[in-house]
Amino acid sequence: MDSNWSNTANWDGGMLPGPADIVFLTNEPNQPTLDIDADVFSVIVYAGVTLTINSGKTLDIDATGHTSNAFSNTGTVINNGTIIMALDHFSSSPLLININKSFTNNGTI
Repeated sequence: MDSNWSNTANWDGGMLPGPADIVFLTNEPNQPTLDIDADVFSVIVYAGVTLTINSGKTLDIDATGHTSNAFSNTGTVINNGTIIMALDHFSSSPLLININKSFTNNGTI
């Protein structure tokens, strides 16, 4: 196991998360680094976790139909790449983004 998002050994079930998956990033010894483009439904970064998005890589969160936080951060996010969020504008939830800790943006949102 390592920090690379692309390593299937780092994920439960040995499969990379996909467009229908809610990604729970919990405090593990290896901190996740997005080293490939990824499409997911939702991302939750827990306290003690640092998620790094590498330069040139894209985290695409398609939260259409989501009724709670599509992107929640109580840890640390360092964005050196791109974060794309497709949110359902008909949702009753405001913006669906919850950042309660550190967020460094060196890329594009």
